[in-house]
Amino acid sequence: MGNSVVLELHSSRVSTINGDIPRRHSWTWYLKEIFSTRASKTLLLAPDSDVQMEQVLASLEQLRQGKVVDEVILLTPRQGTDIRDDSCVMQ
Repeated sequence: MGNSVVLELHSSRVSTINGDIPRRHSWTWYLKEIFSTRASKTLLLAPDSDVQMEQVLASLEQLRQGKVVDEVILLTPRQGTDIRDDSCVMQ
């Protein structure tokens, strides 16, 4: 995905940023660091297909409260497929 920043939400409640698990700080701290030098602060939010909507909404609320990004693009899996294989984009 090039220079895109992807926050993946997993059903195990582990979140990854571009495939890496934030270990020392919260993912909001890492995202603030990543976006601190970027003009465009757009995040791709990619929940696994079995992640509950409550977890997605809680993550969106953390992003809003932390003023981490300017825009979030929610990548939703099509029914019966994995998000890394086939997805649609909603803004």
